[in-house]
Parts: sequence; C-alpha cells; structure tokens
Amino acid sequence: MKVKDDIRTWGPAVLPVLAVVALQLACYWIPAALLPASGRILIDSPIDDAIPFVPAFVVLYLGAFIQWIIYFLRLACAEPALRYRYLAAEIVAALIGCACFVACPVSLVRPDAAGAGPFLWLVRIVYGADDPVCLFPSFHAVVSSLATLRVFDDSRAGTPAKVGSVLFTVGVCASAVFVKQHLLMDMVAGVALALACRLLARKTPLSQAVGRLFDALNAKVFGTRV
Repeated sequence: MKVKDDIRTWGPAVLPVLAVVALQLACYWIPAALLPASGRILIDSPIDDAIPFVPAFVVLYLGAFIQWIIYFLRLACAEPALRYRYLAAEIVAALIGCACFVACPVSLVRPDAAGAGPFLWLVRIVYGADDPVCLFPSFHAVVSSLATLRVFDDSRAGTPAKVGSVLFTVGVCASAVFVKQHLLMDMVAGVALALACRLLARKTPLSQAVGRLFDALNAKVFGTRV
C-alpha cells in the first residue's frame, strides 16, 4: 500500500520529466539513425581547425550527464510552475533541434584517438557510441545552459552555486569542442537556443499549456494532478 501511495505522490511530478527526456532522446537518436551518411554536410572551419584536440576535456564532456541528472531530479522536485516552464523550454528546444538536424545535417572529421592513457580511452568510448551527426545545435549546450538557468531561478541558490554552475556549463561547452565532438558554431547555437526557449517559456502561455497537457496525462495515469 505504501508503494502505491509513493507512486501517487511522486508519479505526477516524475512522469512529465521522464516524458520530456524521452522526447529529447528521440529527437536526437532518430535523425542520427535515419539520416544517410551521403547527405551530411561536412564543415571545414579554420577556427575549429585551430582549436587543439585535448583528450582530458572528455571528463567535463561526460560530467555533463551528471549535471543533467541533477537538473532533471531538481525539476521533478520543483513547484509545478517552474517545472513546466523548463519542460516547455526543453520541448521546444528538442523539436527545433530535431528540425535542424534534418534540414542541416552538419558533420565533422574527428582526429585519431589512438594511443594510451585513460583520457584517450574515454574519448574512444565516446566516439564509438556517438557518431559525429546531429551536431547543430549542440544538445550538450542546450541542456547544460538550461540547467544553469534553472539554478538562477532558484531563490535558495547562493552566489557560489550560480558561479559554479556557469563555470561548469562553460567547461562543458568547451569540452565538446576540445574533444572534437562539436564545432564552435554548434555550441553558440545551442546556448542561444536555450536562452530563446527559456524566454519563450517565460513570456508566453506555453508553459501553462504544457502544464495542462501533463496534468491531463497525470489524471489519467495516476488519478491525480500536481
């Protein structure tokens, strides 16, 4: 009985977050799987060519996933208005990103990551798991930027937390470029998209519409609303 009560208590807050994460994954992996290699646009940027390959940055690149887990867990625990504001921004960003992946399938040439050492080993794992597709805009930049904006929307977050979050997100964006997973323009576009989608969610009725959608879903699944 206690398990059922726990599900009814937390389910309505967790389900919308899980649904949005599933949408993000679909918006990334479906275009990545379906777009033919022959249709990719190979970008040769002098600026990116001048940026060195620094395998040690893979630690920050992978560390972004920890940041995202914390971010989405905190969204599930947030008040509904704040939760739906960021979920609305994530939904719009994912859909726009998916459209960009299809319309502008940017790719890049990655360096040879052969060699010894833990950082190169981690880079090879990243390269093997994630082909250089669906680059523009960078979802790494989008989600990490929104995670940082969420910290600034938390009245309990002090200056150290805000500064630390900004520095970490800057490091994540830099890491994607230094490990040659993204071009610089991908990161700039990702940050800009995050800012625009968060502004859209704040200034329009979009977050309320998303809230009503998930309230209706929760009512059907759990018999309750948040």
